[in-house]
Amino acid sequence: MRNASVKERFRSLDRVPAPDLWNDIATRQTADLSLGIAWRRVAVAALASVAVRAFLIRTGTRPSGVPVHANGEIWFRRGGGDGPSYVYVIQPDGSGETLLFADDRDPNAPPGKVLPDVVGEEYEWSSDGSELVFSRSVLSENQQAPVRWELFVTSPDGKTVDQVTDDHGLASFPSWSPDGMRIVYSSARGKSLIAGCEGSTLCPSDIYVINADGTGETRLTDDPADDSAPDWSADGAKIVFRSTRDDQRGEIYVMNGDGSGVIRLTSDPAILKRRPVWSPDGARIAFVGGSQVYVMAADGSGLEKVTDIQGNSFIHDVTWSPDGKELAFSTDAGGDEPALFVIDVDGGNLRRLTGEGVGDIAWRPAAG
Repeated sequence: MRNASVKERFRSLDRVPAPDLWNDIATRQTADLSLGIAWRRVAVAALASVAVRAFLIRTGTRPSGVPVHANGEIWFRRGGGDGPSYVYVIQPDGSGETLLFADDRDPNAPPGKVLPDVVGEEYEWSSDGSELVFSRSVLSENQQAPVRWELFVTSPDGKTVDQVTDDHGLASFPSWSPDGMRIVYSSARGKSLIAGCEGSTLCPSDIYVINADGTGETRLTDDPADDSAPDWSADGAKIVFRSTRDDQRGEIYVMNGDGSGVIRLTSDPAILKRRPVWSPDGARIAFVGGSQVYVMAADGSGLEKVTDIQGNSFIHDVTWSPDGKELAFSTDAGGDEPALFVIDVDGGNLRRLTGEGVGDIAWRPAAG
């Protein structure tokens, strides 16, 4: 984003080491979307075996008792850094874009929309669409201390906001348990917290789980490397996350909900992996790989590229539609600032919903 802070640029890369980030920014050229972002289409006969594998990835096996919701509205954030921030909502067909909340840094914002306590980052809906959890900066009592980022839970109208964490650290990437009772998240704190290191590997995180009311915090990982961006599986049994424990560029791992049984799912240093997110049916995992979006089976097999973005672009985040049939992501491909796109999981039906510095996408499950 044009006004993005150093902290936001680092966090958008999910703690990629700083030299990788600044080299990307220094050498990046505007991507060419003249060919669009589309699934690679070739003769069916020539790729029969690949088609079978892709079919298995896209259908998967839905765990027993896992509900899949219809698609509701999409929330996203604009702005940040040195300028004001805003939270907007848009319908999946691109209609009805509406300002929901603004922070208090824009004197021209409608007074009824100014709710700075609910303007943050990394929003995620609870599985029933009744609440959102997000990360927001908190002013430090000691101006020499690092900036704090804590987790908050809010109602959709922003009238009820409850602080969940009080770590005096950098709490980020929250994800609800399927039953809505707990939240898993990344946190850098204590000796890992250095002034000015927000979002970089200079502040390595570990993964924690906490009750939604702020009680019962438990540490799940304890590794000198950076463990971050956790996401809960649909049945609540597993947590996927990104870690630099074996590769400084980051790989995707999965562990049991209690932190045991860590298994590495990916092993390709050529793909810079970020933002792993579990599909609503629990059968697949999507993630950002370099300038593309990838999907694989929950056991790491059958990796497939969903997008085909031309040029050296930058994807900020990715999320599943509640029905598991589409993916929403933001990218600056074809422009100076990231825009919001939606694409079918098979790579077809790409559409741009809106532009102007989009980030922190949260797709709401429809009621009922």
